[in-house]
Amino acid sequence: MTNQKNNTPKKTQKTMSNKTISPEMEDAIFRRDRFTCRECGAEAPSVFLRADYVIDPEHGGTDEDNLATFCAECYNQRNGKMIVTPLEMMQARRAQLSQLMAWKNDNNRLGRDQVKIVKDYIYNRMFQNYSMSNAGEFQIEKYIRDYGLVSVLDKVDEAFFSKIKFKGDRITEESAVEFIKAIGAFLRVEQGGDLNKQIYYTGGICKNNFGEYCKKECLRRLFDYVRALEPYYSEEELILDIKGTVQQRTKFMSGLPDWRAFMDNHQREMLRAKGKLA
Repeated sequence: MTNQKNNTPKKTQKTMSNKTISPEMEDAIFRRDRFTCRECGAEAPSVFLRADYVIDPEHGGTDEDNLATFCAECYNQRNGKMIVTPLEMMQARRAQLSQLMAWKNDNNRLGRDQVKIVKDYIYNRMFQNYSMSNAGEFQIEKYIRDYGLVSVLDKVDEAFFSKIKFKGDRITEESAVEFIKAIGAFLRVEQGGDLNKQIYYTGGICKNNFGEYCKKECLRRLFDYVRALEPYYSEEELILDIKGTVQQRTKFMSGLPDWRAFMDNHQREMLRAKGKLA
């Protein structure tokens, strides 16, 4: 049987020129794909990348949507091994590193610009006697990256009316710190759906009853509780349980040790009801 690759030398001996894809288009594809191989997930600069057509242009599909990023190994598997001199590869890698650094700088600049939008919104729309700390700016940038600018701006309003307190005509430092934290809390709740909303609401009850320092421990215990029961209860059943028994009992408890004991006992009862404990 004749080896197909031997019959198609053009497919097995490639130069650094990349079909008909221009350098500008290739850079745009790398940026869109975040300098990550579509096939194996490898990322620059640990691998050398090439842009390639997903469907051969001879069979249709010549626009940007038909282009994707591939590492050199995946590219070679698709097209046959490129014949490249060491000097060509060194120059190509150096050029690609410059592309990667330019993209990262653009991303960082975009992040800073979006943080400024949020800061300006806070200062101009709400209060002007507040100066955001570097730690606050870092948190805002993280929220933007995780949830998007529009979602963050939505939750700024909720957090402001929920957390900000004034002393005279000035915002208290403590409430300013709580304000930044609350933006993240509102975003996490919205992202997690109804079950997460009930967990965080219960965490708020714990905070009111047992103190701020207990809230994180209570949230960890609640998430552990849900993970233990998830294999045996539907999400709707867990929501009803937390809204009912857990929250009602928590509201009338004044000590964290009693709450811990209640949660342990209640978890055992819930597992026993499904025949998972003797």
